[in-house]
Amino acid sequence: MKLKLKGIKIKNFRSFNIFPDTEEFLEIGDFTVIVGKNDAGKSNLLRAIKILLNGEKVTTSDFHKGNFEQPIEIIAVFEPSSEHGEKGIKLLSIENNQDRRIFIRKQFSYEKKQSSEEEGKIKSQEDIFIGESSLKAGQSLGSRQKIKAIKQYLPKVIFIPALKNVEEEVKLQRNTIMSGLLIPIIEKSNTVSEKDKKDEKNTKKTIEDLKRELKNSIEKATEGIAKSLKDELVKLWDDVEDIRIEIEGLDIKKAFVPKIKIKDKYLNDHVEVNYKGNGFQRYMILSLLEIYRKQKIGDGYILLFEEPEVFLHAGAQKKLLGILKDFCLRGQVILTTHSPIFIDNSNTETTCLLYKSNGETRIRKLESQLQILEELEIRPSDIYLSNGVIFVEGPSDVLILKKIINLLMENLRDKLNVSSWEELNVSILHLGGKGNAKHIVRNVDSVRSINPNIAILLDGDAIEDFSNDDFNHLEEKGIKCYLWKKDDATVKSIENLFSRKAIEKVFNISLDRDILPDDDVKELIASKVRQKRNIPNWEYNEIKHGERIIRQMIEDKSDNLQYFINQIVQIIRDFKLT
Repeated sequence: MKLKLKGIKIKNFRSFNIFPDTEEFLEIGDFTVIVGKNDAGKSNLLRAIKILLNGEKVTTSDFHKGNFEQPIEIIAVFEPSSEHGEKGIKLLSIENNQDRRIFIRKQFSYEKKQSSEEEGKIKSQEDIFIGESSLKAGQSLGSRQKIKAIKQYLPKVIFIPALKNVEEEVKLQRNTIMSGLLIPIIEKSNTVSEKDKKDEKNTKKTIEDLKRELKNSIEKATEGIAKSLKDELVKLWDDVEDIRIEIEGLDIKKAFVPKIKIKDKYLNDHVEVNYKGNGFQRYMILSLLEIYRKQKIGDGYILLFEEPEVFLHAGAQKKLLGILKDFCLRGQVILTTHSPIFIDNSNTETTCLLYKSNGETRIRKLESQLQILEELEIRPSDIYLSNGVIFVEGPSDVLILKKIINLLMENLRDKLNVSSWEELNVSILHLGGKGNAKHIVRNVDSVRSINPNIAILLDGDAIEDFSNDDFNHLEEKGIKCYLWKKDDATVKSIENLFSRKAIEKVFNISLDRDILPDDDVKELIASKVRQKRNIPNWEYNEIKHGERIIRQMIEDKSDNLQYFINQIVQIIRDFKLT
């Protein structure tokens, strides 16, 4: 039976002043996804959990903004896992307490020395409370026996950082992947009969005897691991021919390093895994986690995983997602990610967005916002991970605007001071019709809470979906609406901004006059082409034909290009991204 982490509160630690500041604790589920920009504080959150559960130390640089007047404080909430229910409660001797939650608080205080030349020291204190009322009253457990009983049921941490050095992971320590696999297997292989136990009592063994037995036992266990590892790795990296796990000298006082060696079809001999590239090492970790799944390792573990998508293609990311979801059937996973695959498949209740404000990490819980995005048919990753979002009316408007931006990038680079549109990290999404347009209006606060840089870019046809009150409401809430205009007049569609000259060249037709803001340009072009080519059912294609017209306008150096350039530049500048 193990306790499960249900929530965490952090004070005065790194980028956290008081976190979360909007609720008592950050809720932690079986599968928790943390998203946010780089340096938003995602790694600091995982670090705080490691400090609490692994007993890691803090340094003076861990105090928030150098505030030594207040202690660093990390409080975690635990509950017995549901599958153990009442049994778990009784084991912990807390059956008489209505609030069955267990609170563990760690505090780190900085004590200054009297002499300015002497360095201060950091003192730590750990307290355990049964029930929130005890926590608020400061009535921690006094019984060492109960404290010891509770601590043995805390989950063990497995930490996988974003840039993985597998050589570090194969050291036999409690916080490594390899040890998580080795230790349970070794324990099974060391099971002895009652007769053997009696014989051992009458046998005096030297340290060397014990070391030799342990080494032999580990070697036997690692043979099976090596085979399992090869079987999994070859599915992902078919060049692999053999894997060895070698054990050298054993020092009981220190972590030993079993060396993983790989041989592929291009090598004459085995090489240590640290000589392989980062991509291969990431697949090694994926293979190890697949062994976790098959051996049903997870109960009593909490896996902290930074950016699991690193070095993995989309198919491998989906495989890893499935492995992690299976791990959660027994253990817990907390991961940080920038990957749409992990974000779009996360649990709405335990997905949160971290962001920085005045140097402090803050949080946006996304449960209600995710429901809104589902109704808008927007992938969460499109809006969470972007620096800004431009909404247009429909799917074809998204495609044509992206084409226009791509074709005009040469003109936009200097004005936006970027080398590519991707550098701005601005998403272009569609509203998907009148219903969704109204939904944005009704839920403007929720949409902006996910991403504050939201713009709506419309033509004359799309304006009909909005009333004047809608526009005023959006503007008041900070969502600016932009209209495609030609000489200060709103145009019926984006095609009304195309030049007459370019249209005539592309379709080899002759227009009777210049294009006016309220002309139906698509029908105008179609009617001329049908007549010219004698094709009664010919239709204008917004994407294909629109791209050809824009290309022709660029070749002609048309003045009409400025209508597009000025509008795009204005939106990006209003986002304050340049």
